[in-house]
Amino acid sequence: MSNYPLRILYDSAKKEHKSPFGRIVADENCRVSISVPISTGAIEVKIIIEQEGGQTLTVPLGSICDEDEYRRFSGVFSLNEEGLYFYYYVIRKECGSFRLFRYGDHDTNIEDGEKWQLTVLPRDYKV
Repeated sequence: MSNYPLRILYDSAKKEHKSPFGRIVADENCRVSISVPISTGAIEVKIIIEQEGGQTLTVPLGSICDEDEYRRFSGVFSLNEEGLYFYYYVIRKECGSFRLFRYGDHDTNIEDGEKWQLTVLPRDYKV
């Protein structure tokens, strides 16, 4: 094991963490994956998606595998209304939970930072 704290790995610009990249179309499936250090004791991860001025959707992610010092959680969601959405993660441990936010362009931070943004285009959007 490392002698330094490991960062939680999620970068919305990387296909291994969010697919498809960038905007999605209404009702299109979006897959997210996040890698949490096993040493955190995380037992559950949820993505919280908030529509600008509207509803909130909570999507539980399943633990899919352990890779080295990380446990990977993954899940799929779709949004049926076009618009601007913002999201963050909630990571639960046996003795509490914490929120995970975006820090800078490609990093994460616990309990401080910005929410990630997701634009959902109309179903009939043509490139």
